[in-house]
Amino acid sequence: MKVNLNQQLDRKNVNFEGIKPVKSDTGFKEYEFSFPFDDKEFDCYLELYSVTTSNLDDYIVNEKSLANVKDGSKLIKLTTGSNRLNLSRNYQISNDEPFAYHYKLLPKGKDPDNYDDAVYAIESGTIVYKREKKHKKYNIYT
Repeated sequence: MKVNLNQQLDRKNVNFEGIKPVKSDTGFKEYEFSFPFDDKEFDCYLELYSVTTSNLDDYIVNEKSLANVKDGSKLIKLTTGSNRLNLSRNYQISNDEPFAYHYKLLPKGKDPDNYDDAVYAIESGTIVYKREKKHKKYNIYT
């Protein structure tokens, strides 16, 4: 068997981005979230948080979630593929404001507010975390 190790990676074929700013059909700034998960086994939720900076220019995640959907939950249920959100209209996050986020994965059909064994996930990129709990790790979008 002959293997060619001199092939160049065509970067145009690599198109996964976890978060990407896009324009809506009406011209407003939206964010497109994509997180790969098995939708037959899991439900995936997005948690959004506001951030402030310390005197050392470190990001500090505010514990109060910014996402408040109609049912009072602080979670945004995602589907596989692209999920577009207008953060300024729906969650009062201005277009130039940094925010923190992470994903919450639950077994299919579990109550997201009353399930303690959820798996929290982040993407590669700018990360901030709090050491006291394992699920206190966030991505920062600036």
